[in-house]
Amino acid sequence: MQAAARYLMMIGARSAGSPYEIGGIEPVAVWDFDAGVFSAAPSVSRAAPTYGFDAAGRFVLSPADSLRLDARGALSCAVIEDAATNLLRYAVADLGAGWSANGASTSPRVLGALGLFPGVGVRSNGAIWHRLIHSDEPAVQVGATYHLSAFVCLDAVGKVLVTLRNMAAGVESRVELVPGSTQMLGTGAGSLSGAGLRDLEVDGVHRVDLDFTANFNGTLSVGFGPGSAVSGDEITMLGAQIEVGPARSSFIASAGAAMYRPPDLMDWKAPAGIWDMRVVGADGAVSDTPAISVTDGQIPHGLPFAPARVLLYPAGTL
Repeated sequence: MQAAARYLMMIGARSAGSPYEIGGIEPVAVWDFDAGVFSAAPSVSRAAPTYGFDAAGRFVLSPADSLRLDARGALSCAVIEDAATNLLRYAVADLGAGWSANGASTSPRVLGALGLFPGVGVRSNGAIWHRLIHSDEPAVQVGATYHLSAFVCLDAVGKVLVTLRNMAAGVESRVELVPGSTQMLGTGAGSLSGAGLRDLEVDGVHRVDLDFTANFNGTLSVGFGPGSAVSGDEITMLGAQIEVGPARSSFIASAGAAMYRPPDLMDWKAPAGIWDMRVVGADGAVSDTPAISVTDGQIPHGLPFAPARVLLYPAGTL
C-alpha cells in the first residue's frame, strides 16, 4: 500500500518513476494482483470457500470472502467468476462415495493429484464400454446444454472414453479423446460439441471439456473409461463436474449433494470519473479500453474476469 501511495502521489501528472507510468503519465488507480500493490485495496464478498491455483498448478482453497488467485501464469491473476453449480453430487472420484464400476475393474489410488484427487484406477476387462460411473444420476432437460469437465490420468492407454447415457431409453452419446484429437462414437442421448483434452502438465493430469445438449428429459449417467477392448488397459479417474450452460468455470468440490458456488463480488473502490483502463492478463497480454465511466466505485468487466493488473489513467492517455 505504501508503494502504491508513493506511485500515485502525482495523479495524472508527468513523472518519471513508477512501473505503471505511460509516457510520463501515472495511473490514478492501480490493482496489481501479481505484485500485491493496490491504490485502494479491493474487498471480496463470496459466501463460501472455493479454489484458486498455486504456482505449481495445484488447487489452493481460498476462504469465504477472500480474494482467490491463479498463480500458474507468468503473472499471478485474480479469479472473479459468476455463480455456478456442480450437478454431480460427488466431484472427487472415490470408490464407495458416489462412484462405482460398470464392467470395469477398479482400484483406489493415493495420488493426491493437483493437491486434491486420490484417484481411482479404471481397468478394462475386454470391452470398450467398461467404465467408472457417477452413481447418482443428475436430471437433464431436453434442449438444454451442459458443460462437462473432468480430470484424468491417461496412463499407458493414452486415451479416455466419455459416455453420457439416457438411462430410460438405454441410448448413449460417446466421445473418445486422445491428445490432439477427438472421435465421436455416438449421439443417442444428445449432441456433443467443443470436446477437447488438455495436458495440464502437472501430476500427469489431463482435463476433459465438452458441451452436451440433451435430447431427452430424464436422468443422465456419466462414465469414464479407457475405451479399450484389451483387458488390462486402464486410466486413472480423478474427478468431474457438470454445469448448466456451455460456459465452463473453476472446479466445484461437491461432496454428497449438488454444490452451489456463490459469485465473487468485488468492490474495487475505484475513483469516480472518466478514465482509460488497461488490463494485463496472466500471460502479460494488454487490453486497453478508453474513456470508461466510473460512478459507483466499480470498473466495467465481464465474467469470468482474470486480471493480473488493472490500471486507470486520465482519459486520453491510452
